[in-house]
Amino acid sequence: MKKILLVLVVALFACTNLYAETIILKSGKQIEAKIIEKGSEWIKVDTAGVQLTYFLDEIDTIDGKIAVSGPVSQAALKSAQEAVNAAALVKEEASKIEVAQNKVPLAAGKTDSSEAKQLAMLIMIIIIIIFGYIFPSICLQFIARKTNKTPTWLAWIPVGNLFLMCKIASVNYLWLLVLLLSLIPMVGIIINLVFGGFIWYRIAEARQKPGWVGVLAIVPIVGLFVFGYLAFSE
Repeated sequence: MKKILLVLVVALFACTNLYAETIILKSGKQIEAKIIEKGSEWIKVDTAGVQLTYFLDEIDTIDGKIAVSGPVSQAALKSAQEAVNAAALVKEEASKIEVAQNKVPLAAGKTDSSEAKQLAMLIMIIIIIIFGYIFPSICLQFIARKTNKTPTWLAWIPVGNLFLMCKIASVNYLWLLVLLLSLIPMVGIIINLVFGGFIWYRIAEARQKPGWVGVLAIVPIVGLFVFGYLAFSE
C-alpha cells in the first residue's frame, strides 16, 4: 500500500511539473513552477507544493515572454518581445562577423607564407641553374677558346662537355668509359672524384697553371672559383 501511495505522489509531482512554466528572475535565477494566480503587479506560483509570490518587477521572462507590470496592451507587449528578439539576432550576427574577421588575417597569413616559400624555392632554382650549369659552361667554353680546342659550343651540351674536357686535357675519349663504374654504389663516388680530379689536373696544365689548382675543381663551391680562374686568367 505504501508503495502505491509513493508511486501516486511521484506521478502527481510529475504531472505538476509537466504543466509548469519556466520563470527567469532578473537576478538570473530560474524557477520551474505552475502559476496558480496572477495579478497586475504579481503572480503566485506553486513549486513542489509550496506557494510563493513574485512581483513582476522581479521577473525577466515567463516561458520566454517578457513579464510586465501594470496594464499593457498586447500590441505593446508584442513590440517589446520583437525588440528583444531583434537585439538577440543583432548580437548573433555581430558574433559571426567577428569570427569571420578573425579568420581572414589567418588565411591571409597562410597565403603570404605560401607565396614566400614559393618565391624562396624559385630563387633557389635560379641559383642552382646559374652556378650549377650556366657559369661552369661559360668557363669551359672560355677555357676551350684559350686552348684552341673546338667546337667550343660543346661546353653547353650535357655529355658533349665531357668530350670537350677530354679534348682540352689531351686525354683519350675511352677514359669516359670509366664513368660507367660510377654506377656502382659508394665506389662510384670515389671513381667520379678521382676521374674528375685527373681531368681537371690536365686541363690546368693545358692552361699552363699548376696541376693541383685544377684538382681543387672537384671541391664544392671552391670549384666555382677554380673554373673562373682557369677561364678568365691570363
